[in-house]
Amino acid sequence: MSPRDVVQTSWLKVDQALVELAKSKNILIGSTVPRYTINKLREEKLISNEDAIAIHELKKLRNTSAHTIDFSPQISSIVEYKTMADNLCE
Repeated sequence: MSPRDVVQTSWLKVDQALVELAKSKNILIGSTVPRYTINKLREEKLISNEDAIAIHELKKLRNTSAHTIDFSPQISSIVEYKTMADNLCE
């Protein structure tokens, strides 16, 4: 799996976990934009400020991987990204 694929797949899992958390608490987000979901979950105190910051950072790297033609991060960065994403999904 390429670094880009790891980032994209990991982000999709985080995004899906956020949506599922909101649904499980009957929270209507009203948008598919991750920023709104993250902010609403933080407002409802379902995720911590630290987790929200981490999720925003993951989203930034996901966007970089999606929009940068020559995306070639260090393998250690990708391992760290995947680990952080997996931990947030638990």
